[in-house]
Amino acid sequence: LVFSGPHFPASETLEYVCSTGTTHVVGTWLNYTNVMCRLPAHSEAEDVDLSLGVSVRDTTTSRATVRFFTTPNVTSVDPVCGPSNGGTHLQVGGTAFSSRLGELDLVTCRFGDDVAVPALVVSETLVECTTPRHP
Repeated sequence: LVFSGPHFPASETLEYVCSTGTTHVVGTWLNYTNVMCRLPAHSEAEDVDLSLGVSVRDTTTSRATVRFFTTPNVTSVDPVCGPSNGGTHLQVGGTAFSSRLGELDLVTCRFGDDVAVPALVVSETLVECTTPRHP
């Protein structure tokens, strides 16, 4: 997660701390407008209040709410083949497909390493998309 702001000073004696409740991690100063925090994994989907300060006691610099999502798991794709000119309607079955991720346009169907197309989250267990043209 990267906090962005108008001015995060750099200093050898300054340590940025990211806090989520009782968990504190040291942030990495990237530049005068960005500090990065590597947050610990969460086992379930939840909203977490996150704050950034210059010590564990001072978490007033920035505040945000971060939403963690359960990692989706694909269990089926139907159909498994189609024409190379694309246009095949796919139904992708699985678990933990979040409608909130769909609302944020963060769900895609990926074909190979470079081609991703928008996907529609139908339910927690079904995503639909249309295959692109294959060169």
